[in-house]
Amino acid sequence: MIGKIIVKEIRELFKKSTLIAMIMMAVLFAYLGKTMSGFEDKLKEKPKISVINHDKGEFSNIFLLKMEENAKLIIVEEDEETAIKTHPNNNTSLIILSENFTENIKNGEKGDIKVYYFLEGAGLLNSFSTSAVRGVLHASAIPISDSLIIGASNAEPNIAREPIMIHEITHLKGRSFNNIAPKLLNEIIRSQTGTVPILIMMLIVISGSSVIASMGVEKEDKTLETLLSMPVKRSDIIIGKIIGSAVVGIVFAGIYMIGFKYYMDSSVMYSIDPASHGLTLSIRDLIMGGISFFASLLAGLSMCMVLGAFTKDYKASQSMVFPITLMAMFAMFLSMFMDLNSMPTILKTIYLIIPFSHPMFALREMMFGNITIVIYGIIYCMIFFAIMIGISVWIFNSDILLIGKTTWFKKRK
Repeated sequence: MIGKIIVKEIRELFKKSTLIAMIMMAVLFAYLGKTMSGFEDKLKEKPKISVINHDKGEFSNIFLLKMEENAKLIIVEEDEETAIKTHPNNNTSLIILSENFTENIKNGEKGDIKVYYFLEGAGLLNSFSTSAVRGVLHASAIPISDSLIIGASNAEPNIAREPIMIHEITHLKGRSFNNIAPKLLNEIIRSQTGTVPILIMMLIVISGSSVIASMGVEKEDKTLETLLSMPVKRSDIIIGKIIGSAVVGIVFAGIYMIGFKYYMDSSVMYSIDPASHGLTLSIRDLIMGGISFFASLLAGLSMCMVLGAFTKDYKASQSMVFPITLMAMFAMFLSMFMDLNSMPTILKTIYLIIPFSHPMFALREMMFGNITIVIYGIIYCMIFFAIMIGISVWIFNSDILLIGKTTWFKKRK
């Protein structure tokens, strides 16, 4: 008897649609993991650093010889301006030793080094490859420090211990940020936009699950049949369900995000003012972000309405939530760890197909003036919403809504 009950539960919960969705998302996550492991392999390699040496003196030679032990050096013969313009944005660096590097150190001053970081994107993984550069620079200064101490120079103790002065300049999305390291720049960007992917993921999961669950409950209680027998347009029923679920999701997500924002504001402090570097969002950006947010929410919930139509009862509706949850989590993790510019083509295509991925990167792109891609995302979400509404209306006018499955492939007796 127990065996029959177990088989019955498995049959009710183990649906083909759920299995297909799980396999597809498993493949996507496996591909995402493979991509991230590729980043890890790059981190294990020596960083590639382009070098312009204007000094040619004793200490600059010592410095570069030590750098060759920890990095792959590319000696650049071009002038600084040309080298910056032609350098690719591929998470590599360019260092420039000033022409009086050796002379300054011998005179008891620090040797000046400019470091240009060229980031491919604003994701967490994009700054990892450049984080090793600063360590290489400090390690390369150790022989100079030893030479000053052994030679009993007249340098001050703090100069002897740290004989170089590093000026960091980060290039990202066509803009330059003076005296800001990539790690700090990414932290500032995340403080402005990092909570958005979490908010979208929670909102889609909460609202989407309520849409699908309500369809299952109404079928189980036979209230859906009563609703369909009333003189109400099918489109009004669909839009009413979507907007109602959206309101509930916004309220729950808003409560969560209020607490989360207080946590972020109290735990994040910076030595610079983000506004002085243009790393803030304008009223226009927030309005466009809100429109993108609302459009993606409508698109996501309309997709949930289609999935909910194939449920037979409340228990079956729980399995339909998995595809939405997995897609939301996939988009959230990808938005946090990678940037649109640094994603592989296949991964980027899959990411952009998911409608609720667009507001996850919208604010970050608008912070750098890239509003066009946000507008295209809003248009895509509204087209997706219209298509899903059309499919939902068709389903509501067919027998699929009441029986929870199609009869397309059944053989006629």
